[in-house]
Amino acid sequence: MACAHVNGRPFAVTASDDGTARVWDLTKGTTVHVLRGHRGRVSSVVCTEIAGRAVVITAGSDDGYARFWDMASGEPTGVLFAHEPSEPGHPEDFVALLHQSVSSVDCAVLEGRPVLVTASFDGTARVWDLATHKKLRVLHCPYEIYGVSCGRVEGRPVVVAASRHSEVFVWDMATAELLHVLSGHTGVANSVRCFDMGDTPYTVSTSWDETARVWSLATGELVAVLTGHAESVNGADFVMLDRRPVALTASTDATLRIWDLTQPQHEVPLPGACTRLTSAGGWGSAEGSPVVVTGDTEGTVTVQDAATGEVVGDFTGHERGIIASLACTELDGAGVALSGGSDGTLRLWDLATGSEMLCVNELPGTTSGLAWTRAEGRPVAVSANELGYAISLDMESLSSLELYARHTGNVNDVACTDMRGQPMAVTVGSDDTARVWNAVTGRTHRVLRGHTRLVVSVATIAVDGKPAAVTASYDATARVWDLATGRCLHVYAEHGEPVSSVTCATVGGRALVATAGFDQTVRVWDAATGVTLSRLPFPSSLRFVSFGPNGELAVGFGWDVAVLDPNALGNLT
Repeated sequence: MACAHVNGRPFAVTASDDGTARVWDLTKGTTVHVLRGHRGRVSSVVCTEIAGRAVVITAGSDDGYARFWDMASGEPTGVLFAHEPSEPGHPEDFVALLHQSVSSVDCAVLEGRPVLVTASFDGTARVWDLATHKKLRVLHCPYEIYGVSCGRVEGRPVVVAASRHSEVFVWDMATAELLHVLSGHTGVANSVRCFDMGDTPYTVSTSWDETARVWSLATGELVAVLTGHAESVNGADFVMLDRRPVALTASTDATLRIWDLTQPQHEVPLPGACTRLTSAGGWGSAEGSPVVVTGDTEGTVTVQDAATGEVVGDFTGHERGIIASLACTELDGAGVALSGGSDGTLRLWDLATGSEMLCVNELPGTTSGLAWTRAEGRPVAVSANELGYAISLDMESLSSLELYARHTGNVNDVACTDMRGQPMAVTVGSDDTARVWNAVTGRTHRVLRGHTRLVVSVATIAVDGKPAAVTASYDATARVWDLATGRCLHVYAEHGEPVSSVTCATVGGRALVATAGFDQTVRVWDAATGVTLSRLPFPSSLRFVSFGPNGELAVGFGWDVAVLDPNALGNLT
């Protein structure tokens, strides 16, 4: 996020995974402009002035571009292909795409002219003349760069970069000389911010190790370690508050914390900070009764009676972070839930007793999707993760059937179905595709193309007796696919904004789809015809939708979960 004043009015600019940046009028709290043009998520924004006009510069982490926008009008004014792949490769090669990603941007002044600094996972920070777009310097880091910031030491501009290998690197911008390597973090250093206290320059770095660290830019010495967050710290800033220098840190633990830098050991959480936001959910059964199972941002799995809403179990075991995915089934007649967390584990829970039945450790990355299937009568869990992999896990032998890397970006979700007696998985990813593959052999059956932005959710159902999948995408559509032919049967575009979650069910012999969108509505529609049957508005952002065993619909939004009776959804039969 970045802030600026235009004609005396304060504005904020935010970057999002939905591929847009938004300009907000802070006096009204309203959106002024939506900046569209990047492919994939917008990773960073910065505000500056060019030729007397306020300009927003956005960085696209997937497309390698820095884009320039007039802040007053929202119109694009220029584009810069900042980081080309370091080696030629296939246009869908994941390494090539990763190496052209722009992870962070900042602005500075070098030798009297305004410059832009872009950082990339290719291990370079590049300095560009803002007026001519000419590349002036390339600063080389031995590791991927996650964040960049510019400061000044004794009047000379410096570039500070946070790296994947936990170190923070400081260069002289004019000479490209490496001045300091700041070591101390024990996890990925993911952001930096430079600031001055009086006449002394500092930088604050944040990390996956749940800390922020304050360093002297002049000497490279560690000044303070800010501890207190329970999850990765993802960003920091500096401000003067009541004439005191304070740092603000934001974390995956859903808190914003304020630190008095005159007493850095003293921190006060921001009043009203939210915790335990619902992050995933679905339906299960406990002793024969339907239950709604949800995961939250504190790593807790909660089980609620679907009829009464009563909490019948809170399961803790994930060491930290978000429950990113959940899938329920029955094993030997008992209802179970499998949860995937950002701690790199899968945990299997008995929904009736709350006991943890098993834990699968050391999975690569956060599990972003889970689904159940069977192979030769054995239960198999299929998991998708943020590193582009899908894993089939035999739950009887606890052996990984195979580790597949089929997408050229994050795998965001997975669903399973049966085709001609074979267990098939459908995965969706940030490469704008859905891929259909055999859950045992890993052989790709087909690739479904048509979405123009990342695909984030998938569900399967039979349409006219044939196996089908429904995919939800940030391109503001959901699509119904015939899995046998790969043909797109319908494009559903009623949300008008990114579609974040999808669920399917057969109710009264009719194949139904429910989708949740950034427009804060759930829409129920016919999978065979694409006709909308019901539009349900909600007061806050939607986390998930899931059909129950009898056509009920569970909707996760904010901190809450609503269970809607089929009769409230309109004429579904």
